[in-house]
Amino acid sequence: MMSKIPVVEFSHDCLKPGTESWLQAAKTIIKSLEDHGCFIADYKDVSLDLHDTIFSVSKELFDLPHETKIKNTNLKPSHGYIAKVPGTPLVEALNIDHAETLGECRNFTNLMWPAGNDRFCKAAYSYAQFIEKLEAMVMRMVFESYDLEKYYKSYTDAATLLLRFLKYKKPHDWFTFEPSPSSFMIMAGDAFVAWSNGRIKACYHRVAVREEHEVRYSLGVFSYQNGMIKTPDELIDEKHPQQFKPFDHVDFLCYYDSSDNRIKAQSLIKTYCGV
Repeated sequence: MMSKIPVVEFSHDCLKPGTESWLQAAKTIIKSLEDHGCFIADYKDVSLDLHDTIFSVSKELFDLPHETKIKNTNLKPSHGYIAKVPGTPLVEALNIDHAETLGECRNFTNLMWPAGNDRFCKAAYSYAQFIEKLEAMVMRMVFESYDLEKYYKSYTDAATLLLRFLKYKKPHDWFTFEPSPSSFMIMAGDAFVAWSNGRIKACYHRVAVREEHEVRYSLGVFSYQNGMIKTPDELIDEKHPQQFKPFDHVDFLCYYDSSDNRIKAQSLIKTYCGV
């Protein structure tokens, strides 16, 4: 584990493509993803009110009866209610698929609260919209850094977001990272490893609960691609021969979900579609 996770400040100047601060941020992001598979985005545009509200409604969500939470179903693996999974028995999670759309946030809200819960719906949608904006900036920097701007629009057109509410019970000793209301841990997943032809690493991670707390709440936003993911030809050459075959993102999730080794899945993408 690196001694310090790289931090990238998303200032107002940094948000303008082509500026010196944008280019410097992109350089830091690429190096961090290639070296570590992650970085911290310090993005102060997120309001403290939204930060506090999203965690407040998270507790309301997990306090619902079990028979209500199990209504959160989805045919796609790990997209519905998750609890007492072998290997991760301390984790409970609920998921909103396509959380970047107000309609899906409303559907989930009405499923959990038939009488409605406008505060939850507004918070979930606002948070997903905020993360969608952050992800779009990060991905644009990645595509530009690899001179792959021509693929950026097709990527964004095929991307969907999954908003995951998580609750952890206290485990044993784990490595701890201290977040702040404006900091977001950006982590590369297995699909990004294959897309980049192995240039970018996947971040192997876990979550700890402080000794003085019984539970910990967090949120994860996952970006998925509809259709096939293929390594761009520009990232394949004599020095970097093709490492992965094209694959379907959801099919890989099914493979991951059914694998006995998924908890130690740092190389599962290679097993699934490696050349």
